[in-house]
Amino acid sequence: MFSYHLIEGLIGLADMDNDLDVDLKEIQRYLEDRFEEDLVSGTQTPLTIGDKKSKISFIDPLILEELKLNKNIPSSEIAFVGGIQEKKVSNLEMDFYKAIKQKYFLENFKPQLDQVTALPAIEYFNQMSLDEKFGDKLPILKGDLIAALQNDAQQAINKYLQLDPDAFHSRRRGDPTQFDAFPDYFNKCAELLGEFHYLYPQVKAKELYFKAVSQRIKLDKRDSPQHEFIPLIEILNEALVYQKRSPFILNELAVLKIRTHKFKEAIQLLEEAKSISPSWAMPYNNISFANTKLGNPDKAISEALKAHELNDKIDAPYHNLSRAYLLKKDVEKSLEYDKLILEKDPNDCFAINNMGYKYAGIEKYDEAEKLYNKALDCNYNLMIAHINRSMLKFYNNRADEAISDLKDAIGKVDEPDQIYDQLGYFYEEQKENSKAIESYKEAVRINPNNINCRYYMAALLIKEKQYDEAIIELQLYIDKKGLKSPRAYFDSMCLCQ
Repeated sequence: MFSYHLIEGLIGLADMDNDLDVDLKEIQRYLEDRFEEDLVSGTQTPLTIGDKKSKISFIDPLILEELKLNKNIPSSEIAFVGGIQEKKVSNLEMDFYKAIKQKYFLENFKPQLDQVTALPAIEYFNQMSLDEKFGDKLPILKGDLIAALQNDAQQAINKYLQLDPDAFHSRRRGDPTQFDAFPDYFNKCAELLGEFHYLYPQVKAKELYFKAVSQRIKLDKRDSPQHEFIPLIEILNEALVYQKRSPFILNELAVLKIRTHKFKEAIQLLEEAKSISPSWAMPYNNISFANTKLGNPDKAISEALKAHELNDKIDAPYHNLSRAYLLKKDVEKSLEYDKLILEKDPNDCFAINNMGYKYAGIEKYDEAEKLYNKALDCNYNLMIAHINRSMLKFYNNRADEAISDLKDAIGKVDEPDQIYDQLGYFYEEQKENSKAIESYKEAVRINPNNINCRYYMAALLIKEKQYDEAIIELQLYIDKKGLKSPRAYFDSMCLCQ
C-alpha cells in the first residue's frame, strides 16, 4: 500500500502547486491523505526526514496524463487551492474550502475577521456527507479537513522540536490562550478518523498533550501552587498510553514534575526523551534547570553546554549557565552569560532583572537600580523587577519611595496581587499591622492562589486578636496548599482552644 501511493505521488499526483516537480513536503502530505482508514494501526506509517523543500521527483507530463486517465481523473478536474486538493467544486464545497482558508473549523472558535463564512468547515462537511452526489469526494474532503485541523498545531510542535526562538519565547511569555483551540481540533480529527485508523493514537496523544500544555501555561501565568499542576500530569500519562515514545510529551511531563518539585523524576523522564531524540536540545536544557534546583551546578553546566552545542539559536541554556555559576558563587561568570543572553535579545527583561539582582548582591546598588528600571521599561508587568527595585530602596533607607513606587504600579500592571503582597510586607516591617492586613486581603482577593499571603495575614490577625478571621485564613491556607502543614494546623488548633 505504501509503495503504491509513493510511486503514484512521485509520478505527479502529489504535485500540489503544479510546478512539475514533487518536494518532500508534498509527498508527505499526499501519503498522509491517501492512506486508507482500514489500515491496521501502526502497520504502515508514512514518515519523511530531511529538508521539506528538497525536490525528490521531476514530472513527465505525458506519464502523469496517462496515470490520470488510468485512474479516471480527467486533467481538467484537478485543481489546487492553497495546497488543498479538490475537484471541480459546488457552492457548498467553495464555502467549505473558504472556511478552511479562514481557519473557521469549529463553531466555538470563530476567527476575528471582517467577513467569515456563515458556518464552520465542519458543518459544511456534515452537510456534504449527507448528500449522495458528494460520495466519491468525501474521502478527499475529509482528508483536507483533518489536515487543516492539525496544521497549526503540528507547526507549533515542529517549531518547538526545532527550538525555533519565536516559538520558544511564545511558550514562555506569549498569550496563555494560544493553544486553546488545539485540543478540540485534535478531538474532531480523532472523531473523523475513527479509532481503527493508524493515525488515531497519535492524534489522541496530541489532543491530550495540548490540553495539558494549554492549562499549564495558564497556571504558570497565575503563579499557581504546586498541587494545581498534578491533574495535568494525569492527562499526559494518558497521552503516553496512546504514544509511548513521544519526546515532546515526555518533556512536557518533566516540566510538570519540575513545577511540582519532583526534580529527580523530571530528570528520569528527560533522559528518556534524550534517548528517543538525542539531537533535540530541550531535554538537555531542562535537565540543566532541574539540576540547578537540586543544587548540582556542575551537572547543570555540562547539560546546558550540550544543549547549546545542539542548538545555539535559543538563549535558554545561557539562563541555566547563569543560574549554575551563581550557585557556584561565581558572580562574574554568571553575569557573562546574562550579557550573552542580551546579545541575542537585548530586551530580555528576565536577564536584565537577574543582572540587577546580582549587582545588588555585590552592593553595586546604583547599577542594580538602573537595570531594574530598564527591565521595567521592557516589560512593566514584570512583577519580580518591581519587587526587587522596591526591596533595594526599602533596605537602603528609601522606604517611602519604595512604597510610593509600588502604589504607583497598582493601576498600571495587569494583575497587581504581588504588588499588594509586597506592600503588606513593607507595612508589616514598619509595624503598621492594619495597613499590612488590608494589603494582604487585597492580594488574595485578586489572586486567591496567593496562599503564602494568607498565612502572613493570619499571623497578623492573631497579633491583632482577630482570631475568627485568622482561623478562616489558616484553613484556606491549608486547603489551598494541598499539604498537611503542621505549623498551620498547630496555629489553627491553638486559636480554637
